[in-house]
Amino acid sequence: MAPYYKIANEYNISVLTLVKFLKSKGFEINNDPMAKISYEIFELLENQFKRKKVAKQSAKKAAPQTKPRTNYIIFEGEKIIIDKPETFEIIGTSDEIDDKPKSTVEIKKYEGERLSKTAKKFNINIKTIVKFLESKGIKLKNNPMARIPYEAYQLLEKEFIENVNGKEEEKQVTILKTKQKNDVFFISFNDLKFQNGRVVFKKWLWQFSEVVEIFVSNPHIREEFDTVKNFFEKALNIKDVKVELPVHISGLSAGSIEAYSTDIAKIDSNLIDAVRVNYIKNFTTKKTVSSNSYIIGSKNALPKDSNGVFNIFYKEDIELLNDILTVQNTKHRGHLEYLAYKQSKAEKLRFLFKPFSFIFLLEGGNQFYIIWETLDTSEATYIWPVGKQPDTLLFEFNKIESVILSIKQGGKMSYVGSTNDLFRRLYHDYSEVNNGFPKWRLELEAITK
Repeated sequence: MAPYYKIANEYNISVLTLVKFLKSKGFEINNDPMAKISYEIFELLENQFKRKKVAKQSAKKAAPQTKPRTNYIIFEGEKIIIDKPETFEIIGTSDEIDDKPKSTVEIKKYEGERLSKTAKKFNINIKTIVKFLESKGIKLKNNPMARIPYEAYQLLEKEFIENVNGKEEEKQVTILKTKQKNDVFFISFNDLKFQNGRVVFKKWLWQFSEVVEIFVSNPHIREEFDTVKNFFEKALNIKDVKVELPVHISGLSAGSIEAYSTDIAKIDSNLIDAVRVNYIKNFTTKKTVSSNSYIIGSKNALPKDSNGVFNIFYKEDIELLNDILTVQNTKHRGHLEYLAYKQSKAEKLRFLFKPFSFIFLLEGGNQFYIIWETLDTSEATYIWPVGKQPDTLLFEFNKIESVILSIKQGGKMSYVGSTNDLFRRLYHDYSEVNNGFPKWRLELEAITK
């Protein structure tokens, strides 16, 4: 059955009257108008309130059928139908239009909306409206509550309609900006690929329903950095990069989308220098590299662990040495700097591991001298004289490297006691009292002159 409120309306009584009646008949009824009644209750109501129901239906049938009302005004003795009722204040209405207006109908012309509301609508101030209307011969008080006549409103609408449109457009743009935020997400540093002037990665975007290439520009980035991006990750102290896509991405092609990242923007010359220095710190302490020598600038003679990093950061051997001396508190700093200064232009500087050391080539009057100097161990400076024939230099270097390997494996005393090689050793004296370094330099100059 129907709920209480419908039944009460049908019998033209209130819900409260219905509830009281049913309670008087012994029914437990709550005051919920949505509660439904049973057939038993319906029969009781029908017997009790049938007369009210019939009276309501009879009154409804007897009511005259009304025609749609037409609004009009009396203007200069003529009846004018109002097409836009909002521009008039309707005091009375007429059920139908006759040739002669009924005297009981009073309709007067609308005096307009208030000045303050109109100023807000057209996005101008009240003084502007008053001055404009004065220029058109219409005087209006500078009162926010004053009403604007319809003719004046039409003039304002014609003059300042662009302000309304502009205001609406500005409002829409504001709403759009509020709703449309940059699409922000995070991408793993390992998924980035370093290219010249940018980093690139791929991601599925719902705007295109496919995987697209996204890039973040940065003029400091070079393609070679891709091999050491783990060092950039450590320098930035992040695992994932925050990326922001442009707002109007749907209007772009799916070929390659440019995004922005505050994390990638931090990669500048200072951070690159920090990465280079950290790499040197890490690499000079490695113990898992081979015993071969390596040459700066050579593509085919670099340790596998380095992945070509030395050639990425360094074009000259002296640059590498300077960085190593900067990050390592070595007691051979003066010795290495002097040997680098005397290094022959005929050969690049070579370096070794276990221990980290350098092989220099100094040019004397009649011959070359291959010199082995460690970075920070107490080894003496070893000097081997070799011929000046360019064709034999590579052979001599390979031979000396084998000797150094035997020294590191069997000990220096084993080599000294068994070799017939012509070589000299200069011992290091680290005391300032004995003027150690100048003494070492004078002895070296005497040998290699």
